[in-house]
Amino acid sequence: QEHKKYEDALQVYFLRFLQGRGTPEKLPAHSVMDTISKHHEDYLAQSIQTITRVENVKASRGIITDRSGRTLVSNQYTYSLTFDPTLLRSGEEAEDLSGYQTVILMAGTLTGGQNPRLALSVSNTQKQVMETATASGQTVLLGISGQSGVLKSTAAAAAAVAEALTDSSYDGVYLNITPSAENGDALAAFVQALRAAVPEKKLYVAASAPARREAIPDYQALGKAADRIVLQVSGHEDTDGAVPVYAMEPLETVYYALSALNDQIPGEKLALLLTAEGCGRKGTGKPTAFSGDTVAALEAQGRTYYSDRYACAYLETKDTVVWYLNEKALEARQQLLRCFGVSSCCLSTPNGTLHAQES
Repeated sequence: QEHKKYEDALQVYFLRFLQGRGTPEKLPAHSVMDTISKHHEDYLAQSIQTITRVENVKASRGIITDRSGRTLVSNQYTYSLTFDPTLLRSGEEAEDLSGYQTVILMAGTLTGGQNPRLALSVSNTQKQVMETATASGQTVLLGISGQSGVLKSTAAAAAAVAEALTDSSYDGVYLNITPSAENGDALAAFVQALRAAVPEKKLYVAASAPARREAIPDYQALGKAADRIVLQVSGHEDTDGAVPVYAMEPLETVYYALSALNDQIPGEKLALLLTAEGCGRKGTGKPTAFSGDTVAALEAQGRTYYSDRYACAYLETKDTVVWYLNEKALEARQQLLRCFGVSSCCLSTPNGTLHAQES
């Protein structure tokens, strides 16, 4: 505890010098430590002040039930992430979009439950991607995410999205709305209402791929209203073996999903979402994402392998294991897609864009 206090105080002390209040190199070490020991409480208070923000949170209203005890109105916690695009590094090379037919910019968030609201936040990087894609004649879609609560009023939610599309230069929309078990049919109703509101726009919808021992929702209604259903396949994690497994879009799971949907949605209306980043862990830490650049650097340091069972590559260094989709893994998935008449896949990227490519 005391060590942490001195550490925080030391950080603030040097920050004061960096702000022009002195030159630490001219002070002997014993002078610095003597000052910290005398004033560490003041510096600690300043450190806490710089990382703490106080917000007043209104108490939630009570749950409203009918006389039988059934819930009519309840409370639902939601979280939003604030991102400052001005912190992005400038002068980075523009992303290579060659070979992709469609670019999706994840820049919209739908919230509000009974009174849905659409918030748009386009980063500087996404603006550059949009300019490049538009100049190249590629289709640009507005990506919108949201929780199941927004499906409580499908007509109002569709109106909010349709208004944003009408006033923009986007060619269409990509919806990534997670329905709950209670309102699974509401997603189809939402998509149908949006199709009626903007029939001239492209409409892509993300949907969890069917898996074993899980109820298969009605994909047919989504397939009729949407131009493309983008299947999201869960990864496989197994940490009991000698090598921890973090396989993304396992081939066996993809096969099962396509088999289940084979007689429900035409293959040309399906696409598979693929993960561009690696997934793994360092030491005994928790699994985390590894960027493409990081994976490339680790490949040079360790040994690479390929799992035929999952059709997925992985690498090992002295203390790190990372699973990822290499060229061989991507080709295996594309071959499987072609067997089911699926000609498109989507590739997710860390900067909030999805790229759709014909197989």
